Amino acid sequence: MKRLAVFAIYDKENIIDRYALYIAQELKKVSDKLVVVAIGEYNKQEQEKIELITKDIYIRNNKGYDSGAYKDTLCEYIGWDNVLKYDELIICNDTFYGPFWGFEPVFEKMDRNKCDFWGFTRHDATERFPTHVQSYFLTFRHNILHDDKFKEYWKNLKYPSNYDEARDFFEMAISTIFPKLGYTFSTYVNEIEDNSNTDVSYDCVNWRSFYATERLHCPIMKKKRFVEDLQLSDDISKMMEYVEKHSNYDVSMIWENAIRNYTLAQINRGYHLHKIFPIRNRVLKKSRLAMVHIIAVIDEGNDAKMYLDKVASISGEATVDVVILDSNLKKYIEKKYSKLKAIVASKRDNIFNYLFTNNNYNNYDSKYTLFISNRRILELKQQQFNEEIAQNNIWDNLLLNKAYIEQIVDFLDNNSQYGILFPNRDEFIMGNATQYDWVKVHKHIDYLADLLDAPEVLIDNVGGRFLSHSFWIRTKLLKKLCERYCCEAVSDNDNDNDWEEALQFVLPFFIKKCGYLSLIIENQRYAAMLRKRPLSPRTIVEESYTEKYINLYKVNLNHFVNQCKYIYIYGAGKVADQVTDLLNECNIPFDGYVVSDGQKHNHEKNAHLIREFSETIELESCGYIIAVGEKLRPEVLQLLQNKDIHKYYVL
Repeated sequence: MKRLAVFAIYDKENIIDRYALYIAQELKKVSDKLVVVAIGEYNKQEQEKIELITKDIYIRNNKGYDSGAYKDTLCEYIGWDNVLKYDELIICNDTFYGPFWGFEPVFEKMDRNKCDFWGFTRHDATERFPTHVQSYFLTFRHNILHDDKFKEYWKNLKYPSNYDEARDFFEMAISTIFPKLGYTFSTYVNEIEDNSNTDVSYDCVNWRSFYATERLHCPIMKKKRFVEDLQLSDDISKMMEYVEKHSNYDVSMIWENAIRNYTLAQINRGYHLHKIFPIRNRVLKKSRLAMVHIIAVIDEGNDAKMYLDKVASISGEATVDVVILDSNLKKYIEKKYSKLKAIVASKRDNIFNYLFTNNNYNNYDSKYTLFISNRRILELKQQQFNEEIAQNNIWDNLLLNKAYIEQIVDFLDNNSQYGILFPNRDEFIMGNATQYDWVKVHKHIDYLADLLDAPEVLIDNVGGRFLSHSFWIRTKLLKKLCERYCCEAVSDNDNDNDWEEALQFVLPFFIKKCGYLSLIIENQRYAAMLRKRPLSPRTIVEESYTEKYINLYKVNLNHFVNQCKYIYIYGAGKVADQVTDLLNECNIPFDGYVVSDGQKHNHEKNAHLIREFSETIELESCGYIIAVGEKLRPEVLQLLQNKDIHKYYVL
């Protein structure tokens, strides 16, 4: 039996990641001919990656989504005379990770199933949709493949212009048209047999990844599982742990692709970016501490001796530098703490500027670096007592003792996807301060986002979770940061703390741009303490900032509008209605609404014209207020960046 496989690859940055190449390699094992249709504009280097697997590469634009790619590949690139030389046809795309155990066991099982076409999973019937095989992986057997009506279907297939049409014309049509002609379909993972409630549509590969992998031995995971807000964040983590333990699949291929393609907020929805470490006292591997460089910034007037004792308690194998802002403390340190190296920085230096000046980072040869500071995290004097408690907790969540540090080093060694670890912030103290702080330093954030090539900070609403002056970081990433950070940006007239505050916001996204994730960590005692609190006075703190925040927000919006001759709201849905209300409240006129090309259905909204994006891009003086949902926002911003448009405001 001869089998033909067509594999569609699409990447918005025209990069072919290892996970996609792995799918191609595994398809090659179960097919006699593999054709890779690469949707986009891939350079020679990316094409050479595929050529190591197959020489049959078809490069095309993104006309008609995957179904359009399959249509052109079958009808034009291969041709039906050649297609019909095969007994089976596989068509699949790169919207899943795997196969964790190869495709061979899947085909061995399905060869015993007397159906005419099959896929991995199906979507059961609802009021809106019929039962259909999900189209990310489909195999057609000889009878249906050699039916003239199958060839006619592809030749007559209309190129879809949006996702709904792609689903209707292709995915659901395949499972509707051909069963009416007498053909049967099946799925490798037959959810209906494993779901006691047969009245409920059930897609277990998306909703219960661990169940599908461990119980049903499904060898794939849908990529969108990272962005589904299912509030089952342990489900995907358990699934990936299971794959690591019970297969030879390299899960770093998943992280490589997910970190590049999804925002921190999206990944956090599907995979919990939070780790609790147990408390223990015995050090098991002393060599672990030698991999650590600790930089502690100590403010003399802020219980300096207590924090120096904390640092000294874990010194020894670790390299420890103590950066002080007052030379009076230097003699005390040298006299009492023989293993601590005291470094006096100028008063205007902070933890970051000390590192970024005079090439200090070139001296770092450790694997991991810990920044730790006892500086005030809030300027709320009336909360001084509570703030000091919160500061102590931050220290205990980062360097409780030598055994705790050993656990952190072991964790980083075994979890290569994480580049930086932040302590859990005490919401009892912090409240909603991050929103106010963002507005205060937004110009600095904009500058650093551009400097560090981390624009995601401007659109991702989860960044504030990682705010802290103290954190663990892989030293190689620290060096990259130091090489990119421009100290000259801080002029003598600037508030040095504003740059430090802004860098906190941007830092997690710079780390992500380098291919790593951020993680919140805490010790189990602290975690238990937070969970015992019956009520956090967050709402009380929010009320104290709300009015200031809204006023500053309106000022910033007016500032943006005044820079543009024409203002358009990008979006025409519910979010756009909210933005319209805000502009009306602020007495800000605008010129209309903009939607992506091919998305315009109505011509007017709120007495304003709705235009397609291509109808406005010739106007260099246009400004766009982004008013789309969180899932669409990265796509819209990428579109603007591709067109070299920088006048946009993200709400």
